Amino acid sequence: MLEDLEINLGNAGYEDVSSTNISGLKSVLKIQIENLNHIEIKNINEIANGVITFWSWLKEFKVGGASHKSDHISISVDFVIPTRIVKDIREKYQSSLNELIPKTFNYKAERLYIPILRGLRPTQLFEENKFDEIKDNYLKRTVRDYFKDTLVKEEEIFTGLRLYNDTKRMLLGKREERDKIKNFENFLSKTFFNNQQTHWRRNDA
Repeated sequence: MLEDLEINLGNAGYEDVSSTNISGLKSVLKIQIENLNHIEIKNINEIANGVITFWSWLKEFKVGGASHKSDHISISVDFVIPTRIVKDIREKYQSSLNELIPKTFNYKAERLYIPILRGLRPTQLFEENKFDEIKDNYLKRTVRDYFKDTLVKEEEIFTGLRLYNDTKRMLLGKREERDKIKNFENFLSKTFFNNQQTHWRRNDA
C-alpha cells in the first residue's frame, strides 16, 4: 500500500498529501508500519488501536493539502488528482484491510508465574513410600512467599507437579482436550524425534 502510494503520488508530482486528521499520509503510514514491526506485549493495545484509528480516518480521507516534489506546499484548493489516487489505492486494499483490522481491540495478557524447580517429582509423603500426586507443596510455599497479600488463582502458578494429573485428565477428557495432547505429541515427534510417532499414555502402576 505504501509503495503504491509513493509511486502514484510521485508520478503525479506530489510528495505527500494531508487531510483534517492525517497530516502527511505517507509519513503517518510509515510510522504505523514501523510501530507494527516493533510491537510488544506492553504496547500492543496502544499500537493496535492506533492502527484502527488510522484506518477509520483513511476510509474518510479527503485531500485538503499536498506537497509537491519540489517541497512547495500547494495552495490550490483543487486536489482532484491526489484525491483520485488515494481513493483508488484505498479501494484496492479496503476489503483485505477490513478483514485484518478489527473495529475494537483490547488484549489482556494472562500471567503465569513459574517457580524454578530441580525436578517434577512429588514431594508430599502421605503413606510410607507413597507420594501424594495431588498436593503441591511448591505451590503452597510459592503462594505464601510471593502472593500472600495478592489475589492469585492457583491455575496462574505452574510448578509442574500437577502435570501428570492434568495430562491424565486431558487424555480422559473431552475431544478438544484430547486433541491438545495429540497436537503436542506431533510437536514432540517433529521437533525432537525425527518425525517418529510419540504417544502419551496413562501409567498408574
